[in-house]
Amino acid sequence: MSDYQMIEISTLLLLVFLILSFVDGFYLHLWKYRLHERMESIYEHKTHTIRALLFVPMLILVYAINSAGPLLILALAIILLDFFAEVADALSERESRSWQGGLTKWEYLLHIMLTSFRVSSLVLILAAKPIQAWSFSSPMILSVPYPALTTTLAHNFIPGTILMAALHLALIFNPQLLQILKSSLKCCVNQRS
Repeated sequence: MSDYQMIEISTLLLLVFLILSFVDGFYLHLWKYRLHERMESIYEHKTHTIRALLFVPMLILVYAINSAGPLLILALAIILLDFFAEVADALSERESRSWQGGLTKWEYLLHIMLTSFRVSSLVLILAAKPIQAWSFSSPMILSVPYPALTTTLAHNFIPGTILMAALHLALIFNPQLLQILKSSLKCCVNQRS
């Protein structure tokens, strides 16, 4: 398999991850279960917030640009921090979800799928890097660009990941914010009818 093919497969895995992440991170965590409003789930929401904040630079440094040298090392550090935040999240879920008897089997399965797609995508795109990219003295961005599919997908998802991170962060300071937005939307929809 060529490096180009590995990057394209990585990109498709990233796309599946991003779609499933929206289902998990927005629909289940924020909209349906409202973890940010539950005292026993605040810590879990904070780990999700950390991961959402880390994903923005990860998306940029790993997928939007063909980083190398110091930027690639920075990307690895962010991936490592995300791993620790993911472990903290997983360790908190039993207590955090006690009100619902723990994670549902479908959400548990979704988490396994998310981890599998994300890690597979990262392994493929990082394995496609030339050996000189891993040198700290390498240029920060490689002269050979990623396939258009990869950069286009990454650039198009950056605004959404920023919004998701900002929403997670805002909900720490105002847990009712999403309910206020829901009420505003219901108001506007009812006025149209």
